[in-house]
Amino acid sequence: MAPNKDGGCMGSADEVNIQATELNRTMKVIHQFYSQYTGLSLDRVEEETDRENFVSPQTAKELGLIDAIIR
Repeated sequence: MAPNKDGGCMGSADEVNIQATELNRTMKVIHQFYSQYTGLSLDRVEEETDRENFVSPQTAKELGLIDAIIR
């Protein structure tokens, strides 16, 4: 799964806060899509995207990220 995104911004405290709020909103939408299309709970999606990690084809299938493994 896609890990939490890194970002950077410059400007006033208000501008930085706006960017952080927007990034959090975007991640919430992404998490909802993952949950909807994989059948995983939102908590599990957030847990899986908390950090970047490699998943094997078998794990990707178990998580509902792929439909089949082509050999």
